[in-house]
Amino acid sequence: MSQLKIAQSARYLVGIDPDIERSGVAIFDNDSYSFHTLKVAGLSELQLLIFGQCPPKDTLIVVEAGWLHGSIMYNKYSYPKGFDKWSDHSRLAWMFQRGSDVGRNFGIGQTICAVLRTNGYTIEERKPVSGKWDANTFIRITGEPKGHNEEIRDAVRTIYPLIQYQLNIKKSRQQAQPQTTTNGKAKKGRGANARTKS
Repeated sequence: MSQLKIAQSARYLVGIDPDIERSGVAIFDNDSYSFHTLKVAGLSELQLLIFGQCPPKDTLIVVEAGWLHGSIMYNKYSYPKGFDKWSDHSRLAWMFQRGSDVGRNFGIGQTICAVLRTNGYTIEERKPVSGKWDANTFIRITGEPKGHNEEIRDAVRTIYPLIQYQLNIKKSRQQAQPQTTTNGKAKKGRGANARTKS
């Protein structure tokens, strides 16, 4: 079943941005069309949040999966400024630490996917996309009152296309339903195929 088909039937959309210490978690409820949870959480708390709010059969989880790029340096801006002028020792030390940190990050993400799949959840692993949202962009796009931190914003970004997809479905259904008058009769010329006078 395609991701869009699953998203159409899922009540809960969960976005996760894995991180070594605490991962960004966004839980969106399609029934109320609102976020139930926007926070960062360690692995244990993340499981409690999802298990406590989202039944597996009603949930689609999207995890930002950097390991799908096949390289820890998939972003050309990943190197620090002036890196080419560092000494060989400093560059090797930085790359060793970078590799260690990214490897641990990938490990956490893959562990999250494995644990959730074992508990019956449908998981979509998604490559990170370029172009981060800053706080102002997040507020403008989502309508949320706070900009939150980067981990939460990235968690929301993983599921935002699906949220938009759900919204479009709801709008289409509303347009397809004929409006009724006070006596219960359908109004003429107000259905999905109605044309307005120019």
